[in-house]
Amino acid sequence: MNNFEEIEDYTNQYKPEVNILNYCDNGFGDILNKLSYLYTTSLKYKKLTTVKWFYREFDYNKVINAEEFLKPCQFIRNEKRPEIKKPWEENKYTLYNHEYWPTKNSKTKIKTNKIAIDIYVYFNPGRSVINRFKVSSKAFKEILSDTIRDNNYEPVEVFHIDGERGSTNIITDYRDLLSVNMKILESVDAYVGVEGNISHMCRAMKIPSLILYNMLNSKPPAVQINNNVLTKIVAPYVDEKIQTLVTSEELLLKEIPNFLKKIS
Repeated sequence: MNNFEEIEDYTNQYKPEVNILNYCDNGFGDILNKLSYLYTTSLKYKKLTTVKWFYREFDYNKVINAEEFLKPCQFIRNEKRPEIKKPWEENKYTLYNHEYWPTKNSKTKIKTNKIAIDIYVYFNPGRSVINRFKVSSKAFKEILSDTIRDNNYEPVEVFHIDGERGSTNIITDYRDLLSVNMKILESVDAYVGVEGNISHMCRAMKIPSLILYNMLNSKPPAVQINNNVLTKIVAPYVDEKIQTLVTSEELLLKEIPNFLKKIS
């Protein structure tokens, strides 16, 4: 079974083991979404399940970070296994729309007038079969920051583990990276940026988010793939109570005043 089938099977009936292979659905946001869903689903059975992650060490470190980010679950035990890599196309990629498992840290209740931001200005084609919606220009990133400042908020850029998304805020130790980003998210009023790992963390922490899925920057042959991901996976996943989804840079900038007014 692929990852979708494994988790679907566990959703429908108790299993003592769930096997997660590497279908390139291994970004931190993807892993956090899966693990939170597995934690939540385990409450139906209240019996121990071992989740075996067939990942390389670099990707399993994201599982460790997800464990560190979420409060413990007594019914799920995670184990690393030697990597089994499979083609992305052989899996059914999905996001699980559910009430996220509680996090160890929470957003401050004190208004800080700070907004976490995350805009990708580069996306290594080797990371994915699709360049997707992620890439904006450095100039747009500056315009976004200026727009936030014009609305009397301070933009605070999050950190990444490498520069493969164009970030210059880099922390190479995965535990330190999580710790720093958690501290940033604890201290902000909201998040504005791409759909990705930070938006998943914000959803779990119940941080209001204005999320960019930048369809206008999709490049062939990825356009149809991106549209399918948007309409069938990302849009149905959005938690409309705290998340607003836009599909272009222009719409993002246009929405910022309304979004910030809602959280003020």
